[in-house]
Amino acid sequence: MDKAYSDSLQSILDDECTLYGELIAIDGVELKALVSTSPTTKNLQIAGYYKSKTLDVIIPSGKVTPEINNIVLYKQDNFYVKMIEELIYDHGYRFTMELVR
Repeated sequence: MDKAYSDSLQSILDDECTLYGELIAIDGVELKALVSTSPTTKNLQIAGYYKSKTLDVIIPSGKVTPEINNIVLYKQDNFYVKMIEELIYDHGYRFTMELVR
C-alpha cells in the first residue's frame, strides 16, 4: 500500500489516542491507548475462554511493540497480553489483555 496512506492512518490513530485514549503502561513505557471491550471478547469471556476481566486495546505503532504475556498496567491493575493483531497497514496494534489474578 502507498506509504503516504499508511502514514496518514498512523497520524489519525495517534490523534485519536491523544484525544480519547486512556493511560496504560507496557513494560514501563506509558502511552495513551483506546481501551474497550468488543462483542467478540465479551462472548469469549462468557464462553469461558477468559477467566478474568478482559479488555481490548488499540495502540499506534512506534513507541512499543506488545508481546504475548507482557504485563500492562491499566487503572492500577495488572493485565497480561493474551492476543495481538497487527493492524492491516502496520499503523498500530490491537491486543486483548486479561486481568492478572
